[in-house]
Amino acid sequence: MTIASFVVGLKYHHKFQEENFSKKYGDFVEEMRETDRQAVLYIAYFITRRLAFAMTIILFPENSGVQIISLSLFTTLFTIYILSVRPRTSKALNGIEFLNEQFTKLSEVLLICFTDFNPDPKIRQDLGIFFNLQIGGLLCVNLFFIFYLQIFKPLNKKFKIIKRIKSLFRI
Repeated sequence: MTIASFVVGLKYHHKFQEENFSKKYGDFVEEMRETDRQAVLYIAYFITRRLAFAMTIILFPENSGVQIISLSLFTTLFTIYILSVRPRTSKALNGIEFLNEQFTKLSEVLLICFTDFNPDPKIRQDLGIFFNLQIGGLLCVNLFFIFYLQIFKPLNKKFKIIKRIKSLFRI
């Protein structure tokens, strides 16, 4: 699957701008810089990262330290990719992508505290509460961002157009 996503991204990236392709596969490349080959490979990198982490869990089921370190490595590499390629069409989308990766990195640090590294159950409980708050905070930030992009920003543009039209007809 990951090899197929790289092949499709490299071989057919020029077709991503065609209307038929956009209708059929538009959700996969929505808000991507479709003209940049590296940006189009975002999906392939994303799938590869998920697969690599799943393989780490399967290959090292009893070693949570290796799992967390590999997740941290994959997150760091993906963050570098996001910062260097900027695969999304807008600064805001690239920013939220970067923010999500940083929250993932914070989660990884917290996960280390749930391993045998920290045997105190009281500290684990307190960190668990913080972990839940951190995930809730990330959810709120993402929901606000989606609300802003999908509802507020389009409405704001419509009101600006209406104001311009009204100003044209004023005497």
